Order: sequence, then structure tokens, then C-alpha cells
Amino acid sequence: MKRKIFGNKGGFTLVEVVAAMVVLAIIAAPVGGALAVSWRVNAYADRVMQARLDVSTAAETLMAKGIDVDKINADNYYTESFPGSEKVIIQAKSVTESGLVNNLYEVTITSNTLNSVSVTTHIRAMGVGDGEGSGT
Repeated sequence: MKRKIFGNKGGFTLVEVVAAMVVLAIIAAPVGGALAVSWRVNAYADRVMQARLDVSTAAETLMAKGIDVDKINADNYYTESFPGSEKVIIQAKSVTESGLVNNLYEVTITSNTLNSVSVTTHIRAMGVGDGEGSGT
């Protein structure tokens, strides 16, 4: 069947084109929103992964070296610098058992970028035991 509107012999009418655009917009809007959300979630996951890596690296460095007791200030913050230490906040407090100080420190390492990423572990003071620091 041939249509004759203003001498037009083929193609789409304006109403058909507008209807197709409306259908396309209805489909594309949720897909675009889902893409935007996935980009944000992916960016946050990357920040969390980097923060965990920073905290883990600092913990492993301190476990390998041990805690230098002279580098703990009055507020229990550890002030020694080492590669990556600028990315974390380190608190260390002495642990006592039965009233005896045993050179063991409870160390909490928190990421500077995400406060929700932290680890608490126990690390011996430098030079205690076999001459090396050791984490527990």
C-alpha cells in the first residue's frame, strides 16, 4: 500500500520519528543511569583497594622493623617516617600483662584517605627478642 502525503512516496512521518525517539529515550535513560552508578561504585572500590594496600604496606613494614619506642609521642601517635607512612595514621600503645610491660604494642593503622579502612595488630618494640621486630 502506498501512502501519499504531500506527494511523499516513501520514508517516515514526523509522528513515527517522534514516537521512535520517545521509545529510545525510555530505554536509554535507565541504561545511562546504571552506567553512571557503576562508574561511581568502581571509583569508590578503587579508593578502598588503594587504602587497604597503604594500610597493609605500613603494617608489614612495622612488623618487619618493630616499633621504635622513642618515636611514640605523648598522644600515642607513631611519628617515624618510612615509605608510605604519609598515607596512614599510626597509633601505638603499650600492652601490659599482669602489670608487667612486655615491650608489646597494640598498633592501629588507619588510612588517611578512608577512615573506614584500618587494622589493629600487636607489634614488638625494636630490638626485642631475636633483634628484629615481630608482629603477632
